[in-house]
Amino acid sequence: MQKMKYYCAGIVFLAGVAPLSVGAQEKTTGAQVSSSGQHAHDKEIVTFTDERAPIVLNEAERAFLKREMRGFLAGVQEILEAAAAGDGRRVAGAARNVGMNGPEQDHIPKSLAPKLPLEFKKLGLATHRGFDEIAAAASAGAADRISQQVGVVMRNCVACHGAWRIVVEGAK
Repeated sequence: MQKMKYYCAGIVFLAGVAPLSVGAQEKTTGAQVSSSGQHAHDKEIVTFTDERAPIVLNEAERAFLKREMRGFLAGVQEILEAAAAGDGRRVAGAARNVGMNGPEQDHIPKSLAPKLPLEFKKLGLATHRGFDEIAAAASAGAADRISQQVGVVMRNCVACHGAWRIVVEGAK
């Protein structure tokens, strides 16, 4: 029941933030002049604004989060390669490495938690637990559930990246 709660929270949250990932557009048309002095066809110039909510962190906190996200991505790559090779043991190991008890758990900067929005923390927790579910499926020989669980984890990643952006304190 607990696992379902986080999965549902992630889906509900994803539905709520999906519009944030679509930036506002400004369209302008301008004539471009080629090096020969002739006008090129009018081209539409589209600019986008980043409407994701900022999370303001210091450089060390930012580096930690970025390293963790790269770890998620590397974990997904390893899981997919191992699953394609039919290597359940390797799938489980790669998933556990980025699960709740992965190597980063003891190195989280203490200053980080108060700066993170609650929904961000919920998604992060659900993502770590999702990797644990992948490990459990692989350990149980349930290869058919692995790709489904990877999809759940990736939806969390897409929701997070669609909702927030990291801003370094004092950066312009």
